[in-house]
Amino acid sequence: MNYWFCSTTGENHEISLSKNIWGVEKRYKEKLNQIKKGDKLIFYVKGRKLGGAFKVISNMYEDRNEIFNGGLFPFRIKIESVKSPKSSWLVEWTDEIIKNIDLIKNKDYRWKFELMGRTIKPLSEKDFNYLLSMIK
Repeated sequence: MNYWFCSTTGENHEISLSKNIWGVEKRYKEKLNQIKKGDKLIFYVKGRKLGGAFKVISNMYEDRNEIFNGGLFPFRIKIESVKSPKSSWLVEWTDEIIKNIDLIKNKDYRWKFELMGRTIKPLSEKDFNYLLSMIK
């Protein structure tokens, strides 16, 4: 099993939650193809939010039905929730989180540049478990 850090928009995260599907555009197809059934995902929702933890329940497939906002995102996987925030559907992405995960190398204001243009990043089990613990 592998762990992944996945970025999305708030609108598309809501669609993913309602349909149990996450999709990416063609330029991320090869990266998404590395994600396999049984892998675990943590979603980062653009705007400094933590969107929950999910388990992958299918390998990548292509679907051209338009369900997402801002693009087709035809390369998809099916997901199921492992842990979603209880108080609201998102948890604030705080400086404490940034400080405590190895995924982010630059702990100052430059941390956001490490996520720009990176929809999918490998995540350590340690970081996954820490982020999972932050979802209340």
